[in-house]
This record gives sequence, C-alpha cells and structure tokens, in this order.
Amino acid sequence: MIEYGDTDREILDCHVHMGWDAPDGIETLTAPYTWENMAEVQASLGYDHVGEKKAQRSLTPEEIIEAMDAGYGPQSQCNVFPFNEGDRNVPDPNGVLIPFHYANDRVLWAANEYEGRFNPFCRVDPNGTTGSEGPYAAVYEVVRCRLEGAEGLKLHPRAQKFAADSDESATVARVAGALGMPVLLHSQARPDLIDQDNPEDVIMCEPYRMGKLAEKAPDTTIIIGHSGCGGSSRVVSAKARTAAVTQAADVAASHENVYLDLSITMPFSLEDNEVEKPEDVGKYTLGLTDIILSRHQEYEGRILFGSDLPFGKMDSSLRTYERVAGRYGIAGDEDGAIKAGTMESLFAPMEEVPVQEIAGIVREYIEQHEPFWNRRAKQLSQELEQVATVEELEGALYSYVQDTGKAEDLPGGQPVPVKT
Repeated sequence: MIEYGDTDREILDCHVHMGWDAPDGIETLTAPYTWENMAEVQASLGYDHVGEKKAQRSLTPEEIIEAMDAGYGPQSQCNVFPFNEGDRNVPDPNGVLIPFHYANDRVLWAANEYEGRFNPFCRVDPNGTTGSEGPYAAVYEVVRCRLEGAEGLKLHPRAQKFAADSDESATVARVAGALGMPVLLHSQARPDLIDQDNPEDVIMCEPYRMGKLAEKAPDTTIIIGHSGCGGSSRVVSAKARTAAVTQAADVAASHENVYLDLSITMPFSLEDNEVEKPEDVGKYTLGLTDIILSRHQEYEGRILFGSDLPFGKMDSSLRTYERVAGRYGIAGDEDGAIKAGTMESLFAPMEEVPVQEIAGIVREYIEQHEPFWNRRAKQLSQELEQVATVEELEGALYSYVQDTGKAEDLPGGQPVPVKT
C-alpha cells in the first residue's frame, strides 16, 4: 500500500464501477434496489455483500471511497458509472422503460452526497427498448442526467450488444458532445478477428470502431476504455489483447478527439518479468501499458489514468503506472496531467442545453433510418422541429418512448423509490 505524508498526490481515476453487476442468470430484477436495501436484495438472491458468497462485482459509494483513500489518498477523485445493473430494465413509475434510469439516479445521488469525490457518468443503451428501437430513450436519459449533474457518458457495446460505431451510438455520442460530456466506451479485442467486421459478433467494440465513432462525432471527446485490452483473459488471448492495444494507440494517434484510458492495462505490464499472475510471464513481447506510454508524445497529452475497480486494483494500478511512466521519461506536468489534469479538463460547465442542436441530431437519425410508414417517428421529427425549451425536448422524446415502447412485456413491479 502506498504511504502518504502531509501532502497527498492528486489522482482522478477515470474508470470506476459503482453499484451491482447483474449476477449470472439474473438479467432483470423485479424492482430497483436502493443503497439502503442493496444488501437485503442480494441476500434474497443468495448472495452476501461480503464474505464467501460475495455478490458478484458489487461496490457501494462508501467502499469506493475507502479504496480511494487507501490507494490514492483522501484528496483523490474518480469517475463512476453503473455496472450492467440487474434493474436496468425496470420501468419507471409511469410504466415507461428508460434503461439504466434507476442506476443513473443512484450514481447521481452518490456524487451529490459525497461531493468532491465522484464525477458521475450516466449509462444508456443506444439500441432502445422493446418496441421502441433506436436512440430515443438513450438521448432522453442523457439529457435528463446532464441536467441532474452527470459529467460524462459511459457506453458498453459488448454488454448492450451494439456496435460502437453504429449510427445509434453516434447519435447518442453527438448529443453527449453537444452537452459537453466526454464519452467513455468499453473496448476489447475479438478473438482472432482484430481487423474484421462480422455482423454476427456480439463484441463490436474493437478500438478501430472507436476511430470510426470519433469521425461520426467529431465534436465529441471519445475515450477508449482500457485502451483496447478489456475482456476476460478466458476469451481474449494475449496475442489479441496486445494487438488491440496497439490498434488503440494507432487510433488515438490519428484522431485528435480520441483519448486513451489506461485502466486494466497495468496488470499486463512487464517490469523485470514482474506481473500479478506468474503464469503470464513471457506472454507479452511488451507490456500493455508500455505500448501506450512508449508513444505518449504521439497523443499530445490524451492519456488518462484509471484502475477499473473492482476488476483492477487502485494501489497496484498506480504503482505500475508510475514504474512504467518513469521508464519513458513521463514526469512533472505530464505525469500530473495523466493522473488527473487531462480528465479534469474534459469536464465543462453547461450554461444551457443546446435544444435545437440536439433536436437536429435526432431528426437527422429519423430521416436516415425510420421507414416512411413509421408515422409516430415522423410525428416526433415534426415535434422536434418546433421545440424551443429543454422541457419540450424531453417531453417529445419521453412521449415517443411511452407511445412506442412495450415495458409491460418486461419483468417489473412497483418501483421502489430511490433515495434522493
């Protein structure tokens, strides 16, 4: 564990999960959980929050703060966003399904409750909902969360089964950019298919797709989560992981709006053959963090430190980063920028919602993708052409999802109020 004296090092961890990942076999809870009843809900499903049957990938705000204090010091901060939550498909009190609505509320509450420790990122599904396919629910939720204090957006193409460079993803990313929100995406390699398009594949988040997304959303900051090395080692080989990180570096070097997130690269970084798992020694010709940091001058400061808690450890991630950074002469202001300054610079205060710009982005999607017989979509386009306030924008999008969605077909019950 890193020891701190009177002066704490300033760290802003760009990649931390908060909440409770959907356990295997439990895709949708019947009602949203709250921070207060989280342990009770877990126990009802056969899990302990701690102990031998610890709920899979579960973190409360207090646990994250404890980890930050121990690994970075009490002045540290982190970006937080929901896991692939089990209550992500529970309808709201009106019966309207806005995926991740309750999970986003929990993250926003935590950021407000522990002011100065968490930068809240909302999470959405660009695919839409049952019966209401398309980015409409996601756009509504991004706008809503931004107004409630969200600083950024997290997308997970593998979990939600959409291509990172799809038009739906690009529409949501463009809206986030218009709102001044950086977009962080999970990225990883496909086994043995690094540079090939395959519509049957459910990964669809290789780094090269992030480059295509950056081109479709040129005014949006795109962060390649894990710099391409995400995914379990059970399904992504060492060779594929190394190639994906190299691909991520190439994408960042050629796109000025693309940033690299170092989270989870550190356990695969070699220093005198020291790695966290002895069986990994010799698998890599160059450590994954080394691949990124050895080319640091090519990205013009677009590197972000992160841990991927709980999948990565904060203290060991920081130790490994500092060791590898020293090898490539990264120190002083550049080191401070990677640890915190660059991420901080991506957060912009929102003076007002660019209503017309967002409406135009959604109308463009409708014109390009909705068939002529979808009269409700055409009606939405007409409504968006007339909106003048953020309330009208939200109302038009929400009504569309309400009219076209089929939340009653999904598991659900009377939602439990979320603490506010």
